[in-house]
This record gives sequence, structure tokens and C-alpha cells, in this order.
Amino acid sequence: MIELKNLSAGYQGKTVVRGVSLCFPPGQVTVILGPNGSGKSTLLRAALGLIPAEGGQVLYDGIPLEKLSRRQAAQKAALLPQNRPLAEIQAERLVLHGRFPYLSYPRQYSGRDREIARQAMERTGAAEYAGELVSKLSGGQRQSVYLAMLLAQQTGTVFLDEPTAFLDIRHQLELMDWVKELAAQGRSAVLVLHDLPMAMEYGEQIALMDGGALAFLGTPEALYESGKIEEVFGIRFARLTGPEGAHYVCRRKEKEE
Repeated sequence: MIELKNLSAGYQGKTVVRGVSLCFPPGQVTVILGPNGSGKSTLLRAALGLIPAEGGQVLYDGIPLEKLSRRQAAQKAALLPQNRPLAEIQAERLVLHGRFPYLSYPRQYSGRDREIARQAMERTGAAEYAGELVSKLSGGQRQSVYLAMLLAQQTGTVFLDEPTAFLDIRHQLELMDWVKELAAQGRSAVLVLHDLPMAMEYGEQIALMDGGALAFLGTPEALYESGKIEEVFGIRFARLTGPEGAHYVCRRKEKEE
């Protein structure tokens, strides 16, 4: 399990994340919400050691992250970043990059590595693009390839930064169902999302960021009852109950006269 203890981090001398304490339990989907610039992506990068902590600790299974090698850390946590280059590489070879943390130099893939990559591509629907260049694929197709690479890394925790961006609604829902399945298998899934209704539907633990600090941590139901979403985002946020359960809708606040 990954745990953040009073974590602070930032860039070029500017503190962006301030004193955040948070853990990502196995078997659970954690969604990180917050306005633009509230520190969501910075929090993920600090949790992965991609930027140094200014204060506090990041613990991987109780071990301080700085005491782990990059290879050891990459066997425990993987990231799907929001922005990725259009790789001029075959999809199958890109998915095999997920096996890098388990290879010695010089990197030579075993039959087991190739089988893990094949199964990951089957799982995400990317197998049919195995021989195609990633740069030539559509947005949804590329996403399935990158998700397969994430799956092939076989980590206990997966971080996904805005994974539904640039996907149509069908692919968004398929991705979120896939995330739920990962959690059901005992992994910890951590997502940064901007879609509030989707976050409330799929998240089991919601971390709401505001100004670099943790403004709320708890279940979607508790977050709704707290009124924090309306306070932090400056919107109207309503819950509707129907035959299929609760649904959430956002509205702009009307200007006060």
C-alpha cells in the first residue's frame, strides 16, 4: 500500500502540494478531484518519486520511497500520464516496455514477458493493433495500448492522470469499468478526474484538493453531504435518485443580484 504522510512538493522553489496525508488502500478506487492548479497531478508525481518531496514522506508498503531503487519502486506503482508522445513504435513493443522493471541489462524479453504483454493487450482490446505504429492509431486505440503497458507492469498500485481525456463516452465508460475490475482484483487504482459525476459514481474514496491542500477525504456520499464540492468549485451540485440509484449533476451558480 502507498501512503503519503504530511507530503509537500512543488517545482522550481514553488510549493504546490502542502501537507497532504493520504493512503491508497488495495482493492479500492481513489479519485482525486480539484480545480485546475489545485495540485492533483503534482501529488501523483510526488507519490511516484518523479519530483522530490519538500517535506513529509511517501511510504511503499511501509518503506520510505527514497530507500527503494527506481526498479523496486516501478515494480510497486505505475503511472499513465495525461500527456504522452505519439510514439513511432509498434504497439506490441510499447506494451513490452511495461516489463522493463523486471529485466536485467541487456534487456531481453523472456517468453513469460511476451505472454504477459499479450494477455494485457487482449484484456484492453489492443491485441488487434499489435503490429501497428502507435502514432497511426486513434485516440481510443492508443489509450488501449497504453493501458495494456500499464497492466503489463503488474504493479499493486496504478495511477492514472485524466485517463478519460480525448475519449468518447463509450470508451470512457469502458475504461472506468476496467478500473473497477482492477480494484476488484485487489489492486489500488488512483485517478485524477475532472468529470465530477463520473468521479462520484466510480470512486470509493474521494480526495478533494484545494489550493494544494486536502480539503476533504471520504466516500462520495459523505463528500456530497459536506457541501465541499459546491464550496471548492463554486458550482451547484445536485444528487438525483432514480431506479438505477443516485446520479449527480452540475450546474453553474447563478450570479447574485
